[in-house]
This record gives sequence, C-alpha cells and structure tokens, in this order.
Amino acid sequence: LKFLLKASKMASMKKATGPTQQVKSCAKAPEKANIGNLPPEMAADLQECFQHYLEEGDFTIPDHLFRNILQNFGFHKMGPRDIEDELKKSDPEYLKRNCVDFAFVRHVVTFRWNRGIRSEPGKDEEAKECFRLFDKRDRQFITHQEIKPVLA
Repeated sequence: LKFLLKASKMASMKKATGPTQQVKSCAKAPEKANIGNLPPEMAADLQECFQHYLEEGDFTIPDHLFRNILQNFGFHKMGPRDIEDELKKSDPEYLKRNCVDFAFVRHVVTFRWNRGIRSEPGKDEEAKECFRLFDKRDRQFITHQEIKPVLA
C-alpha cells in the first residue's frame, strides 16, 4: 500500500510540473536565528545579486547560481567541502535542495560575515586580509613606502 501511495504521489507531481521540470525543494533559513546584521551597503549588494539571477515571477534561484553569489560574499577562499559544511549549519538537509530563497541567502552570508569559520567577525577578517596584501614580508607592520606604489 505504501508503494502505491508513493507511486501515486510521484505521478501527480510529474503531472503538475511537466516531464522536463524538476520539483523545487528550496532551502529555508532557520526561523529563530540571532546571527546579527549585514552592513547596509553589503545587504543592498546581496539583494542586487539575488535579483540579478531571479527569473520573472520566481522567488528562488537554483543552487548553482547561489554558489556564484557565495563566491562574491566571503566564501572564495573555502573549499567545496568547507562550503557544504557551512551550509549544513543553516539547513541540515541542504544537499537535498535544488534552490534557495533570499532569506536563506541572507542568513548564510550574514552568518559568515558576523561569525566566520575562524570565529573572527567578517569585517575584522576582511581588514586583516587587506593588511596582508601590503605586508608582503609578513613582518606584521607596513611602511608608507610599501603603500605608496599601490596607491599611486
């Protein structure tokens, strides 16, 4: 009986979505998550990126486009496995999903920005990364002679 019910459900899903469309299974942000906020300009950039990938009349984007957005918002130095682990923190069933909504995108990026993998807030990590660009010899200080050629 379970098999018949499951087969019936699958057949109705195929009728509703058509033979070439996939059933959407979207990742959702946790309802009670106190993860902080993004700076306003970063939140606006994130919204703009998400809107860029949206198709007319849709409220979700496919997983592969979501990963493109992640690369621009602090995930570029992480390996694929690290990214998957980070996403599982937001939605344990993430790997079974094939699309995401804006709330989930905002949640993941905000979590990474405020906490990060190394427990350093994203803005501090970003400042240290910029400093390391000038500190080529890893001396933990920079001089105006090292900055001047870059800014000239």
